[in-house]
Amino acid sequence: MSLSNAVTTLMTRNLQKLGYPTGDIRWSLGYCQGDGSSFSGSLDIAVLGPRLLPEISQEIWASIDCDLEIVRSRSCRYVHERSVDLNIDTLCVEQTDASEYGGVAQKVALHKLVGALEDDILKASFKNSADGYKLIESFVSEDTLAWRFRTASFLVELFKINDEDCSPFDLYDEGDQLDGVISSILEGKTSIFGTKVVVSLLDDDGDASTVLAESYLGGFSCDSNDASLGGMRREVVSEAISMAREAYQKLLRPRLKAAA
Repeated sequence: MSLSNAVTTLMTRNLQKLGYPTGDIRWSLGYCQGDGSSFSGSLDIAVLGPRLLPEISQEIWASIDCDLEIVRSRSCRYVHERSVDLNIDTLCVEQTDASEYGGVAQKVALHKLVGALEDDILKASFKNSADGYKLIESFVSEDTLAWRFRTASFLVELFKINDEDCSPFDLYDEGDQLDGVISSILEGKTSIFGTKVVVSLLDDDGDASTVLAESYLGGFSCDSNDASLGGMRREVVSEAISMAREAYQKLLRPRLKAAA
């Protein structure tokens, strides 16, 4: 399902920018108990150290002899933010001889880093969950009238409909383009949807009496306030009208034969 892929892509990008591993991202965002997101994997001290504690020199980070890893709790059946832990805590660092890490400076730096990571990992996971919810909410959930046109005999209605198969990030590579699309979605500027165009025949009272054609198209991701649907409105409406003309001609044939 593309909605699921989109959420994972979003979370992956968030973690990449922070220097965290992306090989094991899990989430459940159904507004239920235990919902949330988390990630696990080996941590690169040489990348995370300078970001979280820039006052400590790069040389010290590069010389620390220690394997840091985020691991999943075996006792937790959920995937929320607190379902993972660091394999080493600050107390463990305190009780270990400095020579095990490469020296006193390395031990002090590692102690500070572990404390900082405990907070930062939670922060990153909570952001992933919050962003994931925003992305899910950007998918139109129910039929919404976006545009209509009426003549003396016909009514044309264009609806935005749910399309969870749409992949809003498929056309963008990692980097600035992807970041731009993600930002637009998180700011509520972009909605994701499919379209349904309904062409109806009107009765003498001006009410829709017969549906002549219904046309569907998926995969839209554009400005929420763009009435042209990214320039595609004319195309989807024209296709439905063409179908309606054929249906109308078929509807007229029996009447014409009867009149003859």
